[in-house]
Amino acid sequence: MRAMVFVDYWNLQVTLQQQDGLANGLSAGELGNHRFEIDWFQLGPKLTELAAIHASPTDEKLDMTYEETRIYTSTDPNNPRESSYRNFVKKTLDNKPGIRVFCLDRRPKRPAVCPACHNEMDTCAHCGDQRKFSQEKGVDTLLAVDMLRLGLDKSYDIALLVSQDSDMAPAADHLASKGIKVIQVGLKHFGSGVAASCWANFDLFQHREYVRRSR
Repeated sequence: MRAMVFVDYWNLQVTLQQQDGLANGLSAGELGNHRFEIDWFQLGPKLTELAAIHASPTDEKLDMTYEETRIYTSTDPNNPRESSYRNFVKKTLDNKPGIRVFCLDRRPKRPAVCPACHNEMDTCAHCGDQRKFSQEKGVDTLLAVDMLRLGLDKSYDIALLVSQDSDMAPAADHLASKGIKVIQVGLKHFGSGVAASCWANFDLFQHREYVRRSR
């Protein structure tokens, strides 16, 4: 079976990083500074290998051939601190054979409003820094549409969905109704909503060292 890997970049990176930090006993500021460096260049092939073993309904490995990794992400074009990340995903990662990156711009978002005085909470109460907010728009929709379109076009036989977002469930349900298998790559208890709509799922957190980037 030809396997295509669909990855929600920030969904995976943020959740895996946080849970790895918690597993190492970190909290507060230490947790916020913790980093888990994923091997993005080999992520697709490695996930295919893991799925063949850990998502199989029998003791036999699934017969899966890795085809392609499609990574969906976003950046804030007005934030200079994200320039190096934009360059990485657009100029380095997207040029790797077998990987396609879809990078959308995040849009400005109004800050939260205080329920008591109704003023915008645009300043950090701890350090006084002015906060600018942005929000991700369209990444999950683009991922779901591509997974549906490519599945129905028979561009793959089995999809590996790397997302904990329950919004992916309708797409997985529709593909299942057409006899197309979707394996959800989960993290601990997260993503149970979408996992229920998939043909199979497995917990990447238990095998996270396999996808960590070697230094």
